[in-house]
Amino acid sequence: MDLDKLKQEYNHNLTRYYNGCKYCEEHRDEVEKWLPELLKIQDNLNELLEEIMKQQEVSRKEILKGFEL
Repeated sequence: MDLDKLKQEYNHNLTRYYNGCKYCEEHRDEVEKWLPELLKIQDNLNELLEEIMKQQEVSRKEILKGFEL
């Protein structure tokens, strides 16, 4: 997968992850239901980040806020 595609996928999953965290904060009674999905998204983020880091240096800001495309 090319670098731009990896970054787009990372940004998409990062948004999903933050939205999921926010949802769980607002609906604490559903955390158990959604936690496994959040962990899958987090694993995916880590895998994408590893691939991106093979091709370029990544800043803390990019990790936390996503990549400018």
